[in-house]
Amino acid sequence: MSRPIGELIISLTFLALAAAFLVLSFDISNPNAMLFPRMLGVGVLVFSAWSCLSALRGRSHRIEAPAEEGVDLAHFLAVLGLSLLYVPAMALAGYVAATAIFIAVGIYLLGYRNLKVALSVAVLVTLFVFVVFKTFMYASLPSSALDLWLTELMYRYFIS
Repeated sequence: MSRPIGELIISLTFLALAAAFLVLSFDISNPNAMLFPRMLGVGVLVFSAWSCLSALRGRSHRIEAPAEEGVDLAHFLAVLGLSLLYVPAMALAGYVAATAIFIAVGIYLLGYRNLKVALSVAVLVTLFVFVVFKTFMYASLPSSALDLWLTELMYRYFIS
């Protein structure tokens, strides 16, 4: 199978799955619970359609990386270990601390070495998701003293 046809098939598959997911999200009766599935469905639908159109035009979005010999087992185990530690860390330290550390260490393990950028991305992504979940979705996240303080700060100064 040639690459554009393969990309088209994958794009169409994700397009169909996103459409089905979006249709099924209308069965959720709770308005707060249906927001995230609908946002996710629309997002996947839009990006799948874009990918499908790009494949039809013959444009590829792949970045060709040089082929590496074998798999670095130590690197794989480090990423696996980080992923396995994330859930218990979230239960112990709360969402904000565990997620910021998880993202920063994950960025480092994936090969990015600019510490300022890695920490900035980790903190900004963590806080963005925290605010979205707390203010728009009214979802509870595993909390610690830091999470409770951020929630109080957010409601005191930014949300009336």
